[in-house]
Amino acid sequence: MRRSISLRVGIVVLLLTARESIAQDKFPGRLQGFWGDSKETCNVLRTKGPAYLRKDQLWLKISPTDVLGSTLGRFLRETPARMVNRDPAAFSFEIQTLDERRDTVDLTLSIDGHLYETIVGFRASQIYQRCN
Repeated sequence: MRRSISLRVGIVVLLLTARESIAQDKFPGRLQGFWGDSKETCNVLRTKGPAYLRKDQLWLKISPTDVLGSTLGRFLRETPARMVNRDPAAFSFEIQTLDERRDTVDLTLSIDGHLYETIVGFRASQIYQRCN
């Protein structure tokens, strides 16, 4: 009888753990939504939509598992929060781009609310602000 109970408890714990890890394979709500490289970009996104942006205006729309916009990609994994400008960040995630290069891109949300996009292995990054 004891063996049966411990086996059932083990299965329940395993199922709960698996369910939690599945739920975490997406971007948190704080990251989801529209992000633009400037207030002007955000204003165009808010009033007219992405089709009205100039080619030099950069933007992202982050859904639970996908990234659309200037970068196209899919959620890959959460990583330990990286440092941004020598300050700790809130979240860091890696996405796999959907272009032919299939780069891995790091998205890091800073404590002050800016989103940093960096191609893994490169120093240059793009900074976005949330479009409310």
